[in-house]
Amino acid sequence: MGGKYSISALIITYNEERCINRAIKSILNIVDEIVVIDTYSTDNTVEIALLFPLVKVFYKEWNNDFSEVRNYGLSKLSNKWCLIIDADEVFSSLLDFKKTIKTLNTNISYCPVIENVNDFNVYNIPRLFYVKDKDRYIGCVHEYLFRSSYNIKNTEIFTLFHDGYEENIYASKFKFERNKFLIEKQLQEEPLSIRWHYYNYKYTTSDNEKRLVFEFFSKIPVPFERESEVYCINIFVLKVLFLIQNNKFCEAYFEINRLIKHYDSSKQLLYLDLLSGFNIMNGHIYGRKLNLNIKYKLLCLDKLCDDKFIYFKPSNADILKLKYEINEFYSK
Repeated sequence: MGGKYSISALIITYNEERCINRAIKSILNIVDEIVVIDTYSTDNTVEIALLFPLVKVFYKEWNNDFSEVRNYGLSKLSNKWCLIIDADEVFSSLLDFKKTIKTLNTNISYCPVIENVNDFNVYNIPRLFYVKDKDRYIGCVHEYLFRSSYNIKNTEIFTLFHDGYEENIYASKFKFERNKFLIEKQLQEEPLSIRWHYYNYKYTTSDNEKRLVFEFFSKIPVPFERESEVYCINIFVLKVLFLIQNNKFCEAYFEINRLIKHYDSSKQLLYLDLLSGFNIMNGHIYGRKLNLNIKYKLLCLDKLCDDKFIYFKPSNADILKLKYEINEFYSK
């Protein structure tokens, strides 16, 4: 067992020769041990990893369960501080990371910014934590760290850059098909889980599948429980976007205002309120007489900031276009 502030990195691999060298190099100077759990790669992943003296490789059979592999990895760590990094990620920090560790709370799981290429950034996945005896991962895909107390914190002490969602990489590793299968399996085991229904949306392939997810979330009372808030809000936003795309502006307006009643400080939500409300007014014969407070809301839009936990972000061009159309509407 290493010192009190020694760090072990944990990486799961399967045929990662494209990127494993890059991932390991990015953490060489900030960890004391790198544990690689390989699920019997058929390429040169292991040979590349073993070029680095800090690396220890263990093998684990793949049983369609990421948590099983991660939990096996936790059992192989020599140190209490654990840094989780995927093989297709790169670690970056502007701080003295090893010195920073000494200031952290051993009862908190720290969530860095994960910058996904061709996808949204993620802020709520614990990647740095002090391992406790009962810590374990749950879920065969999109697994999460289960601890005796729900105590996570966003941190800017490091960032992870992830390119695994680049279209050619994602397709070449058949991640969509694999993850869809595993999510469906997970939902069979936990059919009422908000988390798994949220991730299920990522793998929907038809409007009917999307509607089934929306139907599940529509039964959840607002405001949401803290543990499920990020999932529920993002699905509600996706539902509103879906309704707007299908010209169902009244339904979209109703849904977004269910959220705004309790979550009124988000620029994204107010934008969707304006977009749906303006389309109602613009398409109604008595549109100008409808009291939807469009002018007032438009003034408020620039005073609000994006909520980083809401993954939809309208572009500046979209916002300017909406402002222009609203001003044109009232100038006629």
